[in-house]
Amino acid sequence: MLGENGRYIIEASGLKNVTFRNIMLEKSRFGAFTANDCENIIIDGCRFKNTGNTTVVLSGKNIKLLNSEIFDSGAGGLIVRGGDRNQLVSGNIVVENCHIHHFGIWNRTYTPGIQISGVGTTVRNCQLNDGPHSAILFGGNNHLIEFNEFYGTCFETDDSGTIYAGRDWALHGTVIRYNYIHDVSSNASTGETEAHELGVHGIYLDDCASGLTMYGNIFNNISGRAIMCGGGRHNIIDNNIIVNCGAAHFTDRRGLRRIPDIPGDSWNLREKVLSLNFTQPPFSTAFPKLATLMDEGYEKAKEPVGCEITNNIGFNNKIWLEKNCSGACGGFDFYHFEGNLENADPMFVDENDLLKDVSKKSPVYGMKEFKEISFDKIGLKK
Repeated sequence: MLGENGRYIIEASGLKNVTFRNIMLEKSRFGAFTANDCENIIIDGCRFKNTGNTTVVLSGKNIKLLNSEIFDSGAGGLIVRGGDRNQLVSGNIVVENCHIHHFGIWNRTYTPGIQISGVGTTVRNCQLNDGPHSAILFGGNNHLIEFNEFYGTCFETDDSGTIYAGRDWALHGTVIRYNYIHDVSSNASTGETEAHELGVHGIYLDDCASGLTMYGNIFNNISGRAIMCGGGRHNIIDNNIIVNCGAAHFTDRRGLRRIPDIPGDSWNLREKVLSLNFTQPPFSTAFPKLATLMDEGYEKAKEPVGCEITNNIGFNNKIWLEKNCSGACGGFDFYHFEGNLENADPMFVDENDLLKDVSKKSPVYGMKEFKEISFDKIGLKK
């Protein structure tokens, strides 16, 4: 019955300069481990399992969760809060070489494998799998999600993504690169064959999420869209391999229809960026494109301007560019396209294990600007 009153097995508050190593925590009615407002903490080689609620919560700065496993979580696997978003100060929290799986057993939605807020969190060489909803939900700025493997997510939901963020013009600075996202489909789908009827996606930038970079990722066997941009601005989609998906890309102009001026409304994106003083340092200097958001007027700010789809290769996708007229038609007219191969076999060495690289005869080597992906660096370290 430990944790019945909302307590964790180990609770740290204001702790500094401590390492937790080779500990297993399990069978808590609530959570396993929480570090609140802590600094210079290392959690290494630990296992956390069988909890009734979210298993691990980390907040503070200079915290590392390494070589650990989190599984059989009643809610989410891990919550990370670090840094000061208003000042763009990084929390420098690192989650590396961790396996997080079978989460959301009791609370089925919005309890992801990892939930990130604040500034400057890195998730690297992790494996996240088997969750009914998203693997990662994030907000804030300057996060790095790289060299991870994701699969078997969103299997009980619709309108969701393995990696998801939404409803914020100011999400600039986060980079999602060199990840392998595969085998994502939902038992809750409509059963229709067209991609627009299948609502689970690889990377989902919902409701005008803006300023994200997606580079060097591999997408395979995703029933919906590999990358879905719901009307956002200045999103960069470059150097990705997209195969066997419902659609490679999606966009629309929903901001024209949905963004109101109602105080406190979650869709009031202007109110949100104003609260961050986006035209003043540190935001204006860190993200100059964001600082020009209103230069051409409020209505133009609602358009998906400044997005790029460049140097990507696709093969055997039902649709390359899926268009939607939410708000108005012509969302892709605001995009810059260059150097893409829409339907060319990338020639994987092993179709059953895409991480074994592509053949030296692959057409990616003929793409002028395509940069080689280090397949052997993706996923858990041995």
